Amino acid sequence: MNKDSNSSVRNSTHGSGFDSRSIAAWLFGLVVIWTGLERSVEAVAFKPNAFFFGLVCGLMAIAAAFLFRWKLQWPAYIVSVITFVFVCGFYTYCFVIQPDKDATMRVARVILASIAFISFVGLAPSQKQ
Repeated sequence: MNKDSNSSVRNSTHGSGFDSRSIAAWLFGLVVIWTGLERSVEAVAFKPNAFFFGLVCGLMAIAAAFLFRWKLQWPAYIVSVITFVFVCGFYTYCFVIQPDKDATMRVARVILASIAFISFVGLAPSQKQ
């Protein structure tokens, strides 16, 4: 292959494949959305506040996944940190302030998932092109 065909192959494959941070953000987004839904399942009634909080924060994490996929590292980091602060901050606040109501496995699971997510995003090696 000559030099021109090598560059076209390189350009056609640019952006293909998933960054490990992208996969982590997808999984975290799904966990947060499920946590919002799980609150309604536990209460056997629709809890709109929990549902919409989980949906919005989960979609923020999924947006970060797309940003990581598109190799927009700094915007993805910013969205990831904002999502972490909202999710971990809110659930930790609920866990500490209202332990009789909110000290459940659901809340503990999302707090641990938040810490694991931000640790993975901050420590995973970036893929260099």
